[in-house]
Amino acid sequence: MIVKLAIILFMISMGIVLFLSLNGKEFIKLDLNLINEKNVVFWHVYKSNMILICKIIFLGVTTISLYSNFSYIQNVFSIGIIANGLVNEGYGRLAAKMIPHGVIEFIGISIAVSTVIWVWIFIIKNIVKIIKCEVSVKDVIKKLWEQ
Repeated sequence: MIVKLAIILFMISMGIVLFLSLNGKEFIKLDLNLINEKNVVFWHVYKSNMILICKIIFLGVTTISLYSNFSYIQNVFSIGIIANGLVNEGYGRLAAKMIPHGVIEFIGISIAVSTVIWVWIFIIKNIVKIIKCEVSVKDVIKKLWEQ
């Protein structure tokens, strides 16, 4: 279930980013004069994405998936709008260089958000059993880790 949901979220996010970036209309006027192409270190991007993914999972589970859903939506639209500004201002080559970063980031975010949603679905399915004391919270957590 997590994989199917992650694939759906990834496809939705890439579709939104492509639509926003290739739409001729400029959504927000970005000041792109300060942009210069630098060599981006892969490990710096990887580290920041891993921190984001860990925050999405931990804060998503603790906030009933509000943080993870908001973070997912915010990332999708911000990257789409930035790509739109880059394309409209003639920085298409730089926008194309962002594609691997976006793909890796959206794969990770999609898996993290799917995991949080799956955890809450599992908890909701077992909440009646927990309230009726048919199973303990410890048993539910064990089942969750076994799956």
